[in-house]
Amino acid sequence: MEQFQARSLASNTVRGYPSDWKDFVGWCEAQGRKSLPAEAPL
Repeated sequence: MEQFQARSLASNTVRGYPSDWKDFVGWCEAQGRKSLPAEAPL
């Protein structure tokens, strides 16, 4: 099962997640919002 899960996403997608998350957290901080749990827009 773990092998299937590991191959269920493209390697570029998996590599992109950390930088996308870092960008999201930075955006949240710049907007004065929490990243987790994410807040709904006003």
